Amino acid sequence: MSVPAAPRSVPALRQRRQRPLGVSDPRQPTAKRQGLTQAEVAAAIRAQGGRCAIGGEPLGALVAVDHCHACARLHGHAPERGCPACFRGITCTAHNTALGAFGDDPAILRRAALYAAHGKH
Repeated sequence: MSVPAAPRSVPALRQRRQRPLGVSDPRQPTAKRQGLTQAEVAAAIRAQGGRCAIGGEPLGALVAVDHCHACARLHGHAPERGCPACFRGITCTAHNTALGAFGDDPAILRRAALYAAHGKH
């Protein structure tokens, strides 16, 4: 009698399904959601010298196709979806997540920058 294989844990399966995909991965949905082709994303990365549009560090395999949410609303589509006119640049996933956490609000970003610059040393 054979012993059945141990089932994969639900968190492990969820983590594997939800991991970000590299920009060259054909399953990468971000570019499609922004109305860009993979070739356009690759061209933007080249134009940025392979660096994050926010931090300037070299981009890794996982990137974010950044777009302006306010612009998206003006164009009449959902804020989480962009279009080529809403596209701002290619960022690392960490900086794109941080930008989203600040709600793309320049005033909050300025206050956060001042706060970080005046931290206790």
